[in-house]
Amino acid sequence: MRTPIVDAPAWRRSALIVPPVFVAALLVHVYLLQGFANSGDEYAYLWQAQAFAEGRVTAESPQPVDAFKQNHLGDVDGRRFSKYPPGWPLLLAVGARAGWPGLVNPLLAALALAGIYRLACSWVGPRAAASGVLVTGLSPFFLLNAASYHSHPACLCALTALTLSLAWANERPGAWPLLLAGASFGLAVLVRPYTALLIGLPLIVGLGRPIIRNVWAADRSAWPLGAWFALGGVPALVALLGVNMAATGSIWTLAWNQFDSTEALGFTSYGHSLWRGLKTALVLCGEGVVYTSFVAVPLLLASRHQAVAHRRLLWLLLVAPVVGYIFWWSHGGNRYGPRFYFEALLPLTLLVGAGLGHLARTRYAWSVVTATVIAMVASGAVLGHRAYTQVLARRDVYRVVEAAKLDRAIVLLKTASADLVRLDLNRNPPSFKDAPVLFAMATPDLDREVAVANPGRQVFYYEWRETGGQLSPAPRRSP
Repeated sequence: MRTPIVDAPAWRRSALIVPPVFVAALLVHVYLLQGFANSGDEYAYLWQAQAFAEGRVTAESPQPVDAFKQNHLGDVDGRRFSKYPPGWPLLLAVGARAGWPGLVNPLLAALALAGIYRLACSWVGPRAAASGVLVTGLSPFFLLNAASYHSHPACLCALTALTLSLAWANERPGAWPLLLAGASFGLAVLVRPYTALLIGLPLIVGLGRPIIRNVWAADRSAWPLGAWFALGGVPALVALLGVNMAATGSIWTLAWNQFDSTEALGFTSYGHSLWRGLKTALVLCGEGVVYTSFVAVPLLLASRHQAVAHRRLLWLLLVAPVVGYIFWWSHGGNRYGPRFYFEALLPLTLLVGAGLGHLARTRYAWSVVTATVIAMVASGAVLGHRAYTQVLARRDVYRVVEAAKLDRAIVLLKTASADLVRLDLNRNPPSFKDAPVLFAMATPDLDREVAVANPGRQVFYYEWRETGGQLSPAPRRSP
């Protein structure tokens, strides 16, 4: 039996999902991912969040800039800032301010999954909703990304809130659901603009048309509804314009365009082509099969036999990021599965739940459940161990520095740490002058300049080896 969106008991059941999902994602963050920002873009988000937590948008660039370059952070006129949209760093700044930034993504992911369950209760029924949430919530794809510093859980949370708000407006048109829908869409755009458009626009059109028809049937104007929706998006717009002004000096110039305008949609960046985009989509879809424990595809096929509200819309939302990211040059770099498709867990959870709900009523029920559990446990163990060993190797430089108990030091990176390049390891906080250790790239022409520009610090060289990284004091040079 499906329940209306406004049904209070269903919301209370949804709330029960948050604590166990939050704890599971947090444990993965602490023990498997070791609290580490496992890519340059994750660290860029964290850096910007730390700057926001300190009450600023930009920070002074470390000198010499060429030695302290960091992927995805730009240095313009002596100021450093992240190229990425400010939505996720603004949310992450709450955790950074409290000293626990690693809590934010697990919480947002838990709220998103609870919201998806609530939506599924109305669209596929409570039993199928519970099945879908179990399959998604225990998948390596969900848990590893929920434990990371990537922006996808925040975007998923915002898009889930958008869907729930529009569904609420379908049942009871009014100002509040549309204000919330506008605010949710604005936040999604502020976090991940392209993904928000790929998934958010079909949601707005697909769920907005019935709202307008209902209003017209009551012989009322639809313009006030659009005005409420637009008004809800104003805070996100104000935040974007304010950050633009602080970072670039113009409310209309994005940080991205200020120093990294080479990255763009289409077939112009980094030799990207349609053929390359199609091959990338095929690879990412294959990763999706693996990271959803090999059960998503058969359960999707089984969902054909289950009643699902808005079925066509859900399939459109599932396919939209797959098609849309064909036109983006990158495959996502370091990732736990096809992270560009993470927000598609919204429709995937509903459809997978419907498929499992159908199979659970057949004579193969026990076989299906047993196979699903085995696949999820096995894939989780393998992919979790893979993530753990990767992170352990990549953060070798920081473990070595911590073990050496350095203070007031500069570590010049001669090599990468495992397969994480030096431009991703050059991690210095916004208040870098107060940091006990500064990290810079070892460059014969700049090493002395680094030491002179940052006096009172002992200089060391770091070099990664298979047996473990090594620190060595830099030889003292005569003035």
